[in-house]
Amino acid sequence: VAKWVGDRFNRGIYDLHIIELKHIPFLEQSPEKKMILLQARDVMQRDVVTLNLVESVSNLTEVLAGSNHHAFPVLYPGTRRVAGMLSQSILRRILEEGEEAQLFVANQEPTPSKRIPWKSMLSSKPFKCQTPAELREYVADHMDKLVDLGPYVNRNNLFVLKYTSAWNCYTLFRQLGMRHLAVLGRDGSLVGIITRKDLILAEDEEVLLPKSPQIDLRFCKIMPAGT
Repeated sequence: VAKWVGDRFNRGIYDLHIIELKHIPFLEQSPEKKMILLQARDVMQRDVVTLNLVESVSNLTEVLAGSNHHAFPVLYPGTRRVAGMLSQSILRRILEEGEEAQLFVANQEPTPSKRIPWKSMLSSKPFKCQTPAELREYVADHMDKLVDLGPYVNRNNLFVLKYTSAWNCYTLFRQLGMRHLAVLGRDGSLVGIITRKDLILAEDEEVLLPKSPQIDLRFCKIMPAGT
C-alpha cells in the first residue's frame, strides 16, 4: 500500500534508482499525455554528428574522441540524404582492422574490393585499443587516407519525419528497445536525431499549448441548413 501511495505522487523507488542514481535513460511504460501535443521536431537534437560514406581516417578518430554517441548517421557525399547508421563499435572495428584489410587508400586510389571478415566484427572479440588516444596512435600512419564506410553501414534503420507525433516516437523506443531515431525532413534530408534522453527531458518540460486563433464572425458566411 505504501508503494502504491508513493507511486501516485512521484516516480517509484526503483525508477528513481535507475534514472537518478544510475543515470540510465529508462522510459516508463506509457508516455505522458502532454506528449500527444509534441512532434519529433520539438524533442529532437538538431546538432547531429554525421559521417560521409567516404571519410578520412583523421576525421573518424576525431569523431570518436569528441563524442560518445552509440551510432552516427552516414550521409551521401555533398547531401543531407541518409545512407544509414553506423554504430560506434563497428566504426572502431573498421579503424582497428582497416590496415590489415587494406581499406585505407589515398585520395586518387580506387576503392578496395576486400572487406573485413564478419568474424572480426563480432562484439565478443575484444578491442585492440581501449581509449580514443590509443586508437589515434594505432592509425597514426594512415591519417591522410580515406576509407569507404558503405559496406558496413546499417541501411535498415527506422526513420521518422519531423512531423511525426512524439507519442509515436516514444512508443517505438519503448516497444523496440531503440537507442536512437533519425529524423528526416519533407525532402528526406536529415534534420535531427532523437535519443531516450531527449524523450525523458521532453516529459519533464512544460508544454505551452498553442493559442486558439481568434475568428472574426464578420467574415463568416452563414450557409442554409442542409447544404
